Amino acid sequence: MIYYPVPGHQQQMFAHYETAKVSLPVTDWLTERVISLPIHTEMDKEQLNFITTKVLEYINK
Repeated sequence: MIYYPVPGHQQQMFAHYETAKVSLPVTDWLTERVISLPIHTEMDKEQLNFITTKVLEYINK
């Protein structure tokens, strides 16, 4: 899944198509709930620990 913090139909680059007026309730719902975690082959243990710590802090609020 590709995640964008602002759904495609509300992106400024599409404003001239008036897509912001389109009703996409599932897309809007997902935008408020899906998170994108950084992951790549060069990630070291310190970066992994930082991400894990922040996710756990958020969950345990």
